[in-house]
Amino acid sequence: NEAWLIRLTAVVRDGFDKLADAVKLSGWAFVDDFDYTEAATHDLNGEAAGVVLPHLVAALTNVVLLDAQTAQALLQELRGRFKQSHNYNARTILHPIRAALIGDVSGPPLHEIMGILGKERVLERVARVLKDVKRET
Repeated sequence: NEAWLIRLTAVVRDGFDKLADAVKLSGWAFVDDFDYTEAATHDLNGEAAGVVLPHLVAALTNVVLLDAQTAQALLQELRGRFKQSHNYNARTILHPIRAALIGDVSGPPLHEIMGILGKERVLERVARVLKDVKRET
């Protein structure tokens, strides 16, 4: 819908110089079956992904509507929890989530990505990773 497209454009517009760049920067919002970059695969195979992603799924079960503001609060809660329990820094916590959601470790603000994708698509993408990506033990 138009409102969704306007939100998406606002989130990715700082990352492109010409209109053609918009396709690359916003592809994650349109395609659910995407490849992972090497950096994303590395983070998804790390120890933190196996800890953080299941907790994200559990936290989302209590969310009715996932918008950017709710996502921001949820991410803050996860950061606080894993800093205290595992001494993980923000990158260690957020990169696996971003990698699961867009296939890369860099991009628009994570809470905006989550708000654009919505709860169902976020859960589907995290489930795909938990099911398909092989973890180092």
